[in-house]
Amino acid sequence: MTQQQHRMLEVINRNTIRLRSLIEDVMALSRIEGGISRAGFVGVSVQQPIVRAGEELSPLAHGKYVKLEVEHGPGAAIVLGD
Repeated sequence: MTQQQHRMLEVINRNTIRLRSLIEDVMALSRIEGGISRAGFVGVSVQQPIVRAGEELSPLAHGKYVKLEVEHGPGAAIVLGD
């Protein structure tokens, strides 16, 4: 397997994981709206997903001669979620 094929498989894997997560979120929302489940909100860190998104978009930005920087500190990017 070439390096390019390996990179493409990694992209496919990441996108598959994201798609599965979206499907699970839609199913959970459906259960909440149907009264089957209730949301219990807590503080959730979104720092890691933001950093990953920056890493994944960086090559695209670089290709357009755009500088993409993700700045974060300890305890940053806390949102309410369940």
